[in-house]
Amino acid sequence: MGRCSQGWDREARRAWKRERREEWQARKSEWRGKWYRPGYGWSGINIAAMVIGFIIFWPIGLAILFWNIMSSKFAPGEPAFASMQGLAGMAGAPWASQVNRDLARNSGNAVFEDYKQATLERLEEERRKLVAEQEAFASFLDDLKRAKDRTEFESFMQERERSREQANRGPGSDTPAA
Repeated sequence: MGRCSQGWDREARRAWKRERREEWQARKSEWRGKWYRPGYGWSGINIAAMVIGFIIFWPIGLAILFWNIMSSKFAPGEPAFASMQGLAGMAGAPWASQVNRDLARNSGNAVFEDYKQATLERLEEERRKLVAEQEAFASFLDDLKRAKDRTEFESFMQERERSREQANRGPGSDTPAA
């Protein structure tokens, strides 16, 4: 009663299938090589979209190619361009992450490390001063704009008052009001 039509026990058949599946997975991962990880490679859809994008309009294909390169990973947790950290590293100053990495590295010389720390502190203080000056200048510009707006508003109000006085005097009176 516990045998299949081929004379195998169900559990033995399942075990045999499991072994074949594991063996196939091992061969497949060996064939793919050490750089391929499931979920991290290019799929056929990615490649087809890129080719179609190049056929329709070449910037679309180029954008898809760039997206695939930047989002693909060669190993889990390691971006394709680790120095750029994806698109974020390209915004503004693409060299900033490299500079921070270089500054964080220890030279092994205590005197040089003290000099580097003092220089970085001095630069940080200069940066703070520059930010304070920038805020003061922005405040100065706001004050100038407010003063200009005030003079324009006062000029408008005086003009409006003059036109009211002229309307109150009436069209027939040519003599100024005393």
